[in-house]
Amino acid sequence: MLGVIPKIKTHVTTLVGALRTALTTADGAAAGKKVPIVGLTYPDVLLGLWVNSGPGGAVPNTPSFPPSSGNKSLATLSITAFKSYINPALKEAYKTGHAKFVDVTAKTGAYSKLTKTKKMDISALGLGTITVPKAVNEVCQLTWYCQLGNIHANNAGYTLIGNLIVKVAK
Repeated sequence: MLGVIPKIKTHVTTLVGALRTALTTADGAAAGKKVPIVGLTYPDVLLGLWVNSGPGGAVPNTPSFPPSSGNKSLATLSITAFKSYINPALKEAYKTGHAKFVDVTAKTGAYSKLTKTKKMDISALGLGTITVPKAVNEVCQLTWYCQLGNIHANNAGYTLIGNLIVKVAK
């Protein structure tokens, strides 16, 4: 996986640079530089593997608890991947195009210690009240991953992401 990080960084740097150039060309240097470009990450949905078998589980996308050792390991490793490799590379790439950056992964609590727990009961999971890491609860509240294995944010998640974008774009 680490081999792909430089490629992602290169491609994002190129795209942001091209977008900034297009804005400057269309609106003139002064105006083009003022248009905010906001790059962002995404909630670490792999934390949802704590309560959902995921696509690699015995029965795909089936809510289950406690997590298998494989799912628990993958969820734990995803934190390191986003915190130490993926998101820092994205932040640096966006910076080259004078874009602002929102680490949604961090803002949704993904970098917190997995030993910090919270009781959670999402009726759609059908698991009752369970104790999970706070970061898992957060991703389950903001995305469809835990319930459906769907990586997309739900209304609460998109509202949070939109508010974060508005805050930095000012």
